Amino acid sequence: MHGHMKVVKPIGYEMKSKLESEDNSDSESVSSGSSPTFHPNDWQSIRKTQKSFYLVLPIAFFASFSMAITNPSTLFAYATLLCKDALACQKEEENSYSGTFAASTAVTNLCGILVLGILPLLRRMSTKAPLYFWLISRAHSVGFLMLGVYFDNLWIALCGRVFEGFAKDNILQLCLNAIFVHAPGYNQVSQFFALSLALFMLGQALGSSVAGIFSDFRTSFVLAIGMFALCIIYLFLAIPENKLAGSTREITDGEPSDHESMGRPSLIRNFVVSVRSLFGEPALLPLQFTLLLYFGGASYTLSAVMVYASLRFQFTVKENGWLVSTAATSGSIYLFGILFILRKICHSKADAKAFVWSSRKRPPPDFWFGIASLALFALAVPCVGLAYHGWHLYPIIAVTAMGFSTPTFIRTYAVSLVSDGTQAISSLAFMEASGALISPLILGAVQSKIGVKTVFVVASGMVIVGTLSLLGSAFWRGFGRRKSAIRAIDSVDYQAL
Repeated sequence: MHGHMKVVKPIGYEMKSKLESEDNSDSESVSSGSSPTFHPNDWQSIRKTQKSFYLVLPIAFFASFSMAITNPSTLFAYATLLCKDALACQKEEENSYSGTFAASTAVTNLCGILVLGILPLLRRMSTKAPLYFWLISRAHSVGFLMLGVYFDNLWIALCGRVFEGFAKDNILQLCLNAIFVHAPGYNQVSQFFALSLALFMLGQALGSSVAGIFSDFRTSFVLAIGMFALCIIYLFLAIPENKLAGSTREITDGEPSDHESMGRPSLIRNFVVSVRSLFGEPALLPLQFTLLLYFGGASYTLSAVMVYASLRFQFTVKENGWLVSTAATSGSIYLFGILFILRKICHSKADAKAFVWSSRKRPPPDFWFGIASLALFALAVPCVGLAYHGWHLYPIIAVTAMGFSTPTFIRTYAVSLVSDGTQAISSLAFMEASGALISPLILGAVQSKIGVKTVFVVASGMVIVGTLSLLGSAFWRGFGRRKSAIRAIDSVDYQAL
């Protein structure tokens, strides 16, 4: 872009300058609990922005619900393609089924990593583009599986696994968090991150319960595709694009605009840049290592529990479905409880006051919630192997599922450490996908070669090491030198004067 462009100072510019001067002079006003004040017009603009972010939350619930109602049907659909009698597979057919599903799962996890190179390109097009991509990809995964069953063709069904990799659970959270990271204030970012995951888990719990009521398993596929289509329409009509974008920033000579630079990076180049950027923020390294170990230990845990329950207590699909519903319900209740506690801790209506946590010489609440969630998982999951009766698994999995909230707290904590929140959660998503890729390889090998119970001890050990890494992050970078409050003012979707 040639020539100078008039710089628009957003609302709150004076406050940002004040914060910068206070930080440079080591002012004690923030640490003592005082906080700058906004003009009433500023709060009116922020409230309008907050409303737009709340409108995004239903997508987390309905997308999760749509996925959950197809999970049992997906397993049965592959059984119909690989077995003469889906209700009584022969030994050779079981081996073929296991091998095919394992290989397709590896392809799905690989696609879940490769898609991280696509999402930044989509974000340049539109703030909502990654969500559109996720919804369309997930609908295609269900559609290809339904077509494969209709034509009795395994290869058509397996094509859906590629699209499923593009639309994994953690990718949905990444797409949502890339929007919520622009919320006006750290407290709001934390709230939206936790709310979206809580609604996601609630959708899982309800969807798993509803899945068993259909007499024909293909009905769940049609219902899921219809709900994905409604989500796309809702995203297009109900959520304003301009309210979800980041703050106004200065464009100077030599700096290309988004429209000028949108077509420059290729997919491969963008993926390489994304991987290289993982090590661009030293403050995030302990958090990345924590998520790698957490997903390495936790991603396969629920599947391992269902395998153990089937072998040890003869659980059927119905009982395993109850296990999934118990885990999802417990996780969502835990997250809603944390949200209530976090609000009590911050006890502030002003987002600027919530940023006092980032300016003090101690970690924010999300750091400690992450530690607590990791500890709950690490302590509870080995108890699965100690269960003497089948009903013992339900309270154990309920406590273990509280640890499934860990990623949302670590993501929120990461946003408080760096200036570019979107890049932070993207780099963390790469480690999440990598951990999910190695989890079935490590834990699956332990389960088959060493012992069914040993897998839970290994998963606990990996999460314990991850917990120590997260604790070490508190000493990796001093909290007093951060400028999170200044970053918060930049992240508000200001309306230019």
